[in-house]
Amino acid sequence: MKTTKEDDSSVVPQRVREVLRWFRHGDPQAVDHRRFRWSLALLASLLLVGNWWFFVRHSAFRVGSPAPRTYFSVARLRYSDPAETQENRRWVEEHVDQVVVRQPGSVVQIQRRLELLESAPTQDFLSPELQSLLKAFPGKEKVQLLQLTVSLGRRLLTHRDGRVSLSEQQWDLVSALPVPQGQKNVVFQILTEVFSNSLASDGDVTRLARQALGDSVRAAERDLPSGRVLAYRGQVVTDAVARLLREEGFPDASFSWSRLAFVFFAVLAWGFWPAWLERREKLNLGGRAWAFVLLLLGLIWGIQLLAAGRYVDTLGIMALGAWFFLAFPNAFAFHLTLGGGVLGALLAFSPTPSFLGLQTIQAGVAAGLGYLLFKGLNSRMRLLQSLALYGLCLVAVSCFLRWGLGIVLTSRDVGLYLLLCALWSSLVLALLPLWESLFDVVSPLRLMELSNPSNPLLKRLQVETPGTYHHVLMVGTLAEAAAEVLGLDGLLVRAGAYYHDIGKLRRPKFFVENQNNGENVHDHLAPSLSALVILSHVRDGLEIAQEYGLPKVLRSFIPEHHGTTCLAYFFRKSKNLGESLPVEQFCYPGPRPRSKETALVMLADSVEAAVKASTTRAENPEDLRELVAEVIQSKIASHQLDHVDFSLRDLTVIRETFLEILRSMRHSRTVRALGGSGEEPQKADATQEKVPDEEGKQG
Repeated sequence: MKTTKEDDSSVVPQRVREVLRWFRHGDPQAVDHRRFRWSLALLASLLLVGNWWFFVRHSAFRVGSPAPRTYFSVARLRYSDPAETQENRRWVEEHVDQVVVRQPGSVVQIQRRLELLESAPTQDFLSPELQSLLKAFPGKEKVQLLQLTVSLGRRLLTHRDGRVSLSEQQWDLVSALPVPQGQKNVVFQILTEVFSNSLASDGDVTRLARQALGDSVRAAERDLPSGRVLAYRGQVVTDAVARLLREEGFPDASFSWSRLAFVFFAVLAWGFWPAWLERREKLNLGGRAWAFVLLLLGLIWGIQLLAAGRYVDTLGIMALGAWFFLAFPNAFAFHLTLGGGVLGALLAFSPTPSFLGLQTIQAGVAAGLGYLLFKGLNSRMRLLQSLALYGLCLVAVSCFLRWGLGIVLTSRDVGLYLLLCALWSSLVLALLPLWESLFDVVSPLRLMELSNPSNPLLKRLQVETPGTYHHVLMVGTLAEAAAEVLGLDGLLVRAGAYYHDIGKLRRPKFFVENQNNGENVHDHLAPSLSALVILSHVRDGLEIAQEYGLPKVLRSFIPEHHGTTCLAYFFRKSKNLGESLPVEQFCYPGPRPRSKETALVMLADSVEAAVKASTTRAENPEDLRELVAEVIQSKIASHQLDHVDFSLRDLTVIRETFLEILRSMRHSRTVRALGGSGEEPQKADATQEKVPDEEGKQG
């Protein structure tokens, strides 16, 4: 936590240096990240190639060859039928008649004929039979018929309806005339001869019209329910059958290089994401933890690839998510589960949209459920309940998705899901100790075992350093309570608090909480020697932790709970004796806390020690509040919290939680002497131990 303007101004350069270290080859964390990314991309590629080489190419179909097995549709499919589509287009084209077009110059010819009908006494262009018929009409009726004919002819020229034939349009217009039927017939015949020889069939236009109408016919589509046979074993695979098999996602015998390239670069690109998350969350996982992630992803992806050929959903995302959430912090495990599940779906089912969608959604549900169910586990029963509920929820979601996506879902599939749920749950718990031993990861089960008082190392603390044991219990109570309020891993914080002072097992009498006879050995030692002994309990603690096989995440509590603080008491004592020793000789080597959990134990450790050393101030609630605030502020002022992003609200929550726990520990009650009611009541306090008030004297 930054508190000064000078510190704030150094934030940007410090982040620039962090970015440079990211790319520098000598940065161990950057090296781990690069190894992880390239190893994961190569692993995914090898799984894809190996699966094709050993399994797919021997069982895949080939066009023109007998089907190696009976293929069933795995999901509801709508597909186009090329044969039926072609037949429909052919039928439409055959029912198109010859297209008749108007001859060049025909409009002028028609207009000339209409003018002759209107003005000339004779109409020589008409047939002799029609001329004779016109002469039979009286003069007035003949003029009327010719005028009606001219009017209709000009209308046909200007308002031609291409949707019907010319003769149909002519008859429609003639039928509407207010004249007898006989005269209508004459008008129709005249119009027919006026427009004769103006139209002719055009082969090119007819061909283009047939082609356009054929192209306008929509493709014939068919619905194929799930579970239908696509090809029987031994049946020759035709182009049409092969097209259906590919749409269902069944692989052919050819290897897809484009798919291999896509998988390689997709996995390589995703590898940057967990590496960035590790830096942002300041997890400091180490190479063994990254190897664990690599192993789990490779294991589940391999199982998914093997099952993809038979379109079996192995529910492997359940085991992947459970192991990640039990081994890593929830936020980091969420992204690992989501990303690993989606990449596994792409790797195994990228040619099959239905199963790709199923497993992608499964990955999202598994990540979200894991974040909710595996958070704050503090008992074995709750862990078992969470694991069972996790599997059953995934089974229910998977069945619902199969139904919604049209994938085959039978009672056998439901039974297989339930069996896989029980199998994966058993494997998760059975293999968890192996993962912890091989890769130094910490699960809630292991933390509960390490926090059990029967643990050999804690038993040694109880017997050899009872004062220190009482101290770590108090620190664990304070730190765990604050961690739960802040949403941190309370189980991890408690275990870290229990082991943060195990180095005092080497020389317990040099620490005041273990000095029962009232004699302080530091009274007879030089200040520099006393400081050396007290400071060495950090190194001793790391050696003991290594000897007992404590996980890395717990070992970090040992040096970080002191950070780089100094033994002010012995430094002042040294100066008073006239020694001119550097202050660094009286300071812990660090590092400062790099996680909220270790910083919380540092604050709880200092507050508990200060309260013990200041019994008088701790009696008054206001003095107790000031004391706790002073301890927290002293850590801020000495830059011990610089690498931890505690907000002011977080620090307030920590202070109030500490105060609440301390008040409950230091409650007092009225005690009356036996055998009399008139004597003055006495106050009995839960903690009356008097200890020196200097950090250096009590260690």
